[in-house]
Amino acid sequence: MGMFNGCSRRLAYGLATLAASSLVALPARAHVVEEAYRDVPGRHWAADAVAEMSIRRVLMKGFDDNTFRGEAAFSRADLAWALEDLVQELELLSKTAWTLEKSREQTFIDLRGSEAKTAGILKLANRYGLWVGVPGIEGDRFHPEAQVTRAEIAMVVRNLLAVGEARGVVLPRDPRSPDNPFKDVRESEWAFHAILEDNQRYRVMVGFPDITFRPDGLLDRFQFAAIGSASFGMIRELIRRSAVERAALTEKTRTDRFLERLAVQGGAAVGRASTPIDSLAMDLLLRAAVYPSELGPLGKWFGYVDASIGLSPVAGGFSLLAGTGPQGALLDDVLGGKLQLQPYAGLRVSRSVDMSLALPTLGGFAYWRREALGLQVQTDLAPLEVAGPAVGLLAAAGFQADWRLSDQFAIVGGVQWENRPGIGILRGLIGTQAKAW
Repeated sequence: MGMFNGCSRRLAYGLATLAASSLVALPARAHVVEEAYRDVPGRHWAADAVAEMSIRRVLMKGFDDNTFRGEAAFSRADLAWALEDLVQELELLSKTAWTLEKSREQTFIDLRGSEAKTAGILKLANRYGLWVGVPGIEGDRFHPEAQVTRAEIAMVVRNLLAVGEARGVVLPRDPRSPDNPFKDVRESEWAFHAILEDNQRYRVMVGFPDITFRPDGLLDRFQFAAIGSASFGMIRELIRRSAVERAALTEKTRTDRFLERLAVQGGAAVGRASTPIDSLAMDLLLRAAVYPSELGPLGKWFGYVDASIGLSPVAGGFSLLAGTGPQGALLDDVLGGKLQLQPYAGLRVSRSVDMSLALPTLGGFAYWRREALGLQVQTDLAPLEVAGPAVGLLAAAGFQADWRLSDQFAIVGGVQWENRPGIGILRGLIGTQAKAW
């Protein structure tokens, strides 16, 4: 007897399931199984799993004589057929291709049957690497009729989720090194790490009530239906939860960005100006810095906008800076905190006693934050003698610390140094930062 295949049969099953589910409640699934397969009674222990895997999801095939043959061996070719549709579903769910960075180049001379079936197995093996590490699949042979074990399922699932994690669409439930909860899984087991990672890192496969996993257990079609309906459902839920958590992490990163929540800064600077006559450089400083992600079209072009004005007649001026580049933390664990780097370009207008000068500026800052404490180092590069005498490579440098008293306010202190044509300024700064909106 030939097995069902083709889109028309799958569509018919899907429409039948949809119609049945809209007309009846929980007992409908058993009724649909009985209608589809004359050898699967509605009260069979695997009836719900068969309905899920073979009718609702169409990840397993029935036979032309309306039988499921649940006690028949479940082969590696059957597994590939189920996984091909599962991978497609997960890619649609996550809106991401789960393929390897570099495709493998295996060929299997023992594959027979339709061209589509052979192409599917090769795609899963080479583009997704699902059978990496599985004994018996070596060189140019796949052994499609080999009966699948629970250990092989564990390895294939781990390989699949590892690709998803590398693509950023799977976030592990517990990234720590997993402990071994199974009394029959020893380190000598070839799938030892895969079994533990599936069970604890991803939490998509479970064992039996007697605290065993039974890795060498050969699967029949009923048993795979039971494993698939439970584990594949857990994988789908893992993808959905990962998407929610990724969105939350993105939002957290956004709110952790430099001055995102503390956007306006005011302070007083007192220092020394090395003009022809040394003088005290007192200054009132007002500064606003925002990430314009919430400001419409600006957010498409700039990752950072900073404007400041100094009121001192000796060392005042105005600056407008805009930056693109890293959005949020670049490194998440630097001395227990987060580190961000932000390059920028803009215009600085400097004013002293006897001159005013407008110069383009390139620069950047490194900002480190750990809980309430933030530290920033900032530098500007001098232009190449655009106007007036050259000032060297470094035009300005500064160090600043902020201490957040709440989500709304922080105190700020720091040291700034500027090298301008005809004047050098060193000053200390103390002030406050506040959330603008």
